[in-house]
Amino acid sequence: MKRGAFIRKQLFFLSMLGCMCLAGCSGKEGGNPAGDSGGWFRESKKHGMYFLLLFFMLFLTACGKTEGTPELGIDGYIYQARQLPAEEEYQIEGLKVDNDSLWFMANGGIYSLPLEENMDFGNRKLLTSNSNVTDYVLGQDGAVYYVLMNYSTTKDWQSVPAGCTLVKQKGSWSQEWQKPFPDINISWYGKCLEMDGNGQLILLSEDALYWIDEKGEIKDTVSVENYQFTEGAQRLATGDAGRIYYCTARSWYGSNDETWGIYEVTGAEDSPLKEIPGKKGIPYSSAYGLLCDSSDGMVYQYRGETAAWEPVFRWSDSNLSSPNTNSNELVQTDEEHFTVMLRDVISENFNSVFYQLSRTAVSELPEKEILVLAATEYISDELKEWVSRFNRENDRYHITLEQYGIDEIDTKLNSRLVSSNPPDLVDVNWLDVVSYGEKQTFEDLAPFLEASDALDRDMFFDRLLESNTIDGRLVCIPRSFYIATVFGRASEVGTDTGWTGEEVMALAEKYPDRRLLQIGDEFLVRRLFGIYLCEHYIDWESGECTFDSEEFHGFLEWLKGYLNRIHRQFDDTWEYLAEDCLLYMDGITDLSSRARYERELGEELTFIGHPTSEGRPCIPVEVQNALCITSRSRHKEGAWQFLEYFLSREEAPAYYFSSRKDIFQRELDEEMTPDYFYNEDGSIRMMDGSIDMEGNALSGPFMKARVWDSNGEVLYYYMSQEQADALLEIIEVLDFTPRGGAQDRVLDIIDEESAGYLDGSRSVKETAEIIQNRVRNLVQESL
Repeated sequence: MKRGAFIRKQLFFLSMLGCMCLAGCSGKEGGNPAGDSGGWFRESKKHGMYFLLLFFMLFLTACGKTEGTPELGIDGYIYQARQLPAEEEYQIEGLKVDNDSLWFMANGGIYSLPLEENMDFGNRKLLTSNSNVTDYVLGQDGAVYYVLMNYSTTKDWQSVPAGCTLVKQKGSWSQEWQKPFPDINISWYGKCLEMDGNGQLILLSEDALYWIDEKGEIKDTVSVENYQFTEGAQRLATGDAGRIYYCTARSWYGSNDETWGIYEVTGAEDSPLKEIPGKKGIPYSSAYGLLCDSSDGMVYQYRGETAAWEPVFRWSDSNLSSPNTNSNELVQTDEEHFTVMLRDVISENFNSVFYQLSRTAVSELPEKEILVLAATEYISDELKEWVSRFNRENDRYHITLEQYGIDEIDTKLNSRLVSSNPPDLVDVNWLDVVSYGEKQTFEDLAPFLEASDALDRDMFFDRLLESNTIDGRLVCIPRSFYIATVFGRASEVGTDTGWTGEEVMALAEKYPDRRLLQIGDEFLVRRLFGIYLCEHYIDWESGECTFDSEEFHGFLEWLKGYLNRIHRQFDDTWEYLAEDCLLYMDGITDLSSRARYERELGEELTFIGHPTSEGRPCIPVEVQNALCITSRSRHKEGAWQFLEYFLSREEAPAYYFSSRKDIFQRELDEEMTPDYFYNEDGSIRMMDGSIDMEGNALSGPFMKARVWDSNGEVLYYYMSQEQADALLEIIEVLDFTPRGGAQDRVLDIIDEESAGYLDGSRSVKETAEIIQNRVRNLVQESL
C-alpha cells in the first residue's frame, strides 16, 4: 500500500536539508575551522551531495510507483466496514438518522434503533405498524410523519391506487392527526416524503410536488411532468442546509449505471426546480450533502455551497460491493460514519446485510498488494460481490475496480493495457477478445489451470476452452454464459437444428406477409446472416473472397426487396415475441426459458440456430464474467489466485448458465425434480403454492415459476425429460467463439457499403465490387 502523502513530505524535507548543506558549504571563509585549507568545505559539499543523491533516488522511486499505481482511499482515508447483526428475513428500507437513533422501515413497520458503536437490531423499537406505510420523515419537533398508500378494489377484485393518507405521530401509537388525500397517488417504491430546512413537508406524487404545513394542509403545488421520464423512477432526497432535491431516472428501477436528472426544489415562482450538475448514479439523502452511489464504484457528495461533486469513498476500499439497482440503502450518520444496507446478490433470498463504515487512515491498515480489475461499460453485481469477498478473505492481495465507457476503449483502456503498469485483470465482455488475443495482450491461462489444485480442464465445457484458445493460448475462462440464438415454430422451420442462408431467404419468400425477426431490420445482416456471409463468401485459408459474384449480387437484391416490402407493411415498433414474426432472436437465460417460450407461442419450437454456409448447427452464446489476465501484469500470481477463487465457487451463477459442467448438471437435475413440502413425520405434503379455505395444502408439486400466455396464467412445476433432452442437444452444438477479430470488421464493411445500394445511390455491381476489394484486403492482411 503506497503512502503517497508521507513520501512527498519526506522528499520535501530531504530536499530542503540537502539545499541547506549546499548553502552551508558555500558559506563565508570565516566559517572554516582554523588551520583547514578547504577541508571543511569539501566535507560539507560531500554531505550535501549525499543528501541530493538520496533525494533523487527517493524521487525516482516515488515516480515509479506513481505511474498507473492504484492507491487505496481518498486523500489517505477509507471507510472501514464492520458487519452489524441483523435479522435476515427483514427487508429493510428507508434508513434515516436523528441525533441518537437509526430509523428504518421493515415488514410494514417503522422502527428506531439506538445509534451506538455496536448496534444490535434486537434493541429496535416499533413506532407504528401498517402494511401500507410507503415512506416517512423525522420532524424537527421530534414527531414522525409518514404516508400510507391507499387502495380500492375493482369489480374484478383488482387492487388499484386510491390516493394516500399523511399521518403525524409522536411516540408509539400516538397519532396527532391524519389527513387523507384521495386524489394524490404516490409511487409504490417510496422516497416520496421529505422535510425542508423550514420545517415544511414536501410530498411527491406521480406527477407533482406538494408543500404541506405542520397541520397537514396543502400550501402549494408544482408539477414535475416536464422533468420526469415516462414510467421512470423518481424520488426525493435531502442535502446540506436543508436542501431538497427531486431526482428522476429513465428506467423504472433507477440503476446506478444511468445519469439521474437532479433538481434542487427551490419553490421559487419563476424556477421551482433548479437543475444541478448531473451524475451517473443513484442519489441518497444526507444532511452533510446529497450523496450519489455511482457505477464506477465510488460514492460522491454534492454540497450546495460548492456546487460540485466530490469523491467520498470507494466501495472496494471498504471490501464491499454495491448492487447496481436502487434496492440498497445508504445513510450518513456523521462526518466519520455511514450505515449501509446492501443486498447479498449471491444468496437465494437476496438477503439484507448491514454494515457500519468508519473513516480510517490508510496508514493504519495492514499492507497488501493492490491489483486492478478493469471493465468496460458494466460490472455485474455477481463479479463485484466475489471481488469484495476475496478482498475480505485474502491476506496478501486486494483488488480494486476500474471502469471504462465504451467510448474509452480505444483511448484510455488501450493506453493502460500497453503501459508499464497495466490492469492485472480485464473483464472482456464488451471487448474484441480475438484481436487482443492475437496481439498476445492476455496471458496464457493453460499453465495456471494445469497446476491448479482447485480447477482442471475437465470441469469446463470443451468447446468453451477450445474457442477461447487463440494462437495456442487459452486467454479466457468465462464463469457463465447464456444462449443467444434463433428459434421458430417447428411447423414452419422444421424440427432439425441448422440451416443455410438460402433456406432463410426461402422462408421469407414463402410467407411474404410476415417479418423474419422481431428485432429492428438494421440488425438483419450482422445478427442473422453474419456467420453465413463470413463463411460462404470468404476462404479464410487462402484469403480469397467472392463478394463480386452473381450469387452475392442476388443476396443484396433479395435484401433490398425484402426490406422495401417489410417497411411498407410494418412500422419500426419492436415487439417481444410478436405473432407476425417467422423467427425470434432471444436468449435462453435459464433452464425454464424454453418452456416459457413454448407456452407463450402456443406450440413446439425449434431452436434452429444461425444460418451457415453448409447448414451445420450453429448456436452462439454470450459469455458473462469473462476475465483475462494481462500479459504485462506485475501480479500474475495474485491475478490467478482471484480467477481461481472466482471459478472454483460451488454456488451457481446468479444469472445464466455455469461454464462448469458439474454445476450445470446439478442445476439441470434440480430443475427436473418436483419440489414438495413435508409433514412433521417426513411424509410428502404435495402442494402447488396454494391453500384451501381451511389452510390445507392443495395437491400437486410446488411451482417453480409462473408463465403467462394469451389464455392466462400457466404454472411451471418442473422440466420434463423431453425438454431436458432438447436443451442438451442444443448444448452439444453451442458456439463459444468470442466476439471480435476480422469477422467483425468484415461485417462492418458489409453494413457500411451496402447502405449505398439499399438507399438507391449506388448500383448492386458497384457496391459488391467495393465490398469485395475492402474485405479481400482486410482478410489477406489478417493472414
